[in-house]
Amino acid sequence: MALFPCDSHGARYTGSQQTVYPALLSATATERAKMRLCPACFGQALDYAMLHLEEVGVTEEKPQTCCSVCEAPDPGTAVFLTVYGHRSERRDFYGRLCEGCVPHARDVFLGPKDENLRLVA
Repeated sequence: MALFPCDSHGARYTGSQQTVYPALLSATATERAKMRLCPACFGQALDYAMLHLEEVGVTEEKPQTCCSVCEAPDPGTAVFLTVYGHRSERRDFYGRLCEGCVPHARDVFLGPKDENLRLVA
């Protein structure tokens, strides 16, 4: 049993704690958090990152001019994610999202609750 409950859904769980550090930055606000996650929520966050974001240092880094999810032009929010899996090296991801794709990414990375969230205007 983990010492802390999962920050995404709030329940205790068995298995090792894994941590993600998401940051969503737009022209008007910055949202970031430290999220201790159960294996299932960590897997969901990592799957989303691997599907929609670029892994820093692995892929050819070039300026993104479209949304990482829907390919809309001129996305306004930058997404950074650092993940620490159980007994794994640190991994960093980056992407850009349009206004329509931000809510789903926020739910995946920050969970339905926002008490761990720091909002900086």
